[in-house]
Amino acid sequence: MMDIKGKDSGKFIKENIGLYISDVKSVVDDGGKFFLRITGTSMLPFLKNGRDVAVLSKPSGLKKYETAFYVRSNGHVVLHRIVAEHGGFYDFCGDHQTEIEKNIPKENVIAVMREYEKDGKLYSCNKMSYKIKAVLWVKSRLVRKYSRKIKIKIKHLVKQQ
Repeated sequence: MMDIKGKDSGKFIKENIGLYISDVKSVVDDGGKFFLRITGTSMLPFLKNGRDVAVLSKPSGLKKYETAFYVRSNGHVVLHRIVAEHGGFYDFCGDHQTEIEKNIPKENVIAVMREYEKDGKLYSCNKMSYKIKAVLWVKSRLVRKYSRKIKIKIKHLVKQQ
């Protein structure tokens, strides 16, 4: 479940997001911005559940490290970061995740996050500071993955003693 707000709507609507795919597409395809309240933890630390809002736009000229709103093969919609592009496909990974979701067709991308709202203030994803953080975060994925595994092993060893 996600809260969503359309281009001209001041109200947030809580419904199954699958019902709104065509609405999101319609707003962004007409050059509008679609406001999507973040739910879940997959995009931490960049985007926080219930606090932040992704401002979605038409997905043109997508690049590695951008955050896109797309449909999975099972019909679920997700907002994750592009970590690779090859041919007509993208690989995605949530910022709080370490496993990559591979080979998502370009046609499955509904919108791209070009801005986000945090604590009521609007921020651009085109700022150099944001881009640098995104690149460094993606490049640290394997370090984060293995450091988690090491922490778990250490906890397990400590419990055995």
